[in-house]
Amino acid sequence: MDLGRHRMRYGEPTEITGDQERDAFACALQAIEERKGERYGWDQPPRLWALYMSDLSSRMIELFEIPSGEWRDGVLEWASQYPAPGPVTATRFADCADGFVGMAMMHHGRDPRELATLDQVVIRTITAVDINDLTCVVRRPRGGKRETHAYAAGQDSMGNARGHLPRALARLNHAVRTGALSLP
Repeated sequence: MDLGRHRMRYGEPTEITGDQERDAFACALQAIEERKGERYGWDQPPRLWALYMSDLSSRMIELFEIPSGEWRDGVLEWASQYPAPGPVTATRFADCADGFVGMAMMHHGRDPRELATLDQVVIRTITAVDINDLTCVVRRPRGGKRETHAYAAGQDSMGNARGHLPRALARLNHAVRTGALSLP
């Protein structure tokens, strides 16, 4: 396991949200899925990262993998010890002194859209929430093509309230930004 901070270059952002920072964030997540997901392989334990981006022009993201011992009872349980964030004030990534821009989790599981079928496809998913409360999801079915989706603050693809994991990641973002959770 490669704990600690790691820098990774990502490609030219493609337009997903129409916002330069959010598109760079989504593109960086695609690079993480491609490099880290393929490196670890399939059917691996989940991974949780704090994400740092200080200069969009460099097309670099820095990942800090949070040891699973920190959240051994589950990321939802771990995040519940921190207060829920209030309304989020939009912050440019470049204005973050420490470069912290969000939290991301990579995990493997069955595609929930396929639960009613006999062909249950295993998917690798990276779910991330940035400091402005944008949720970004990168999914790749085993042997398939990657999909990337970005959702407005607090919503999912259907405009519904988002799920437990994005809410937990938003709590962790708030904890890092307020100093309640310190990361190396």
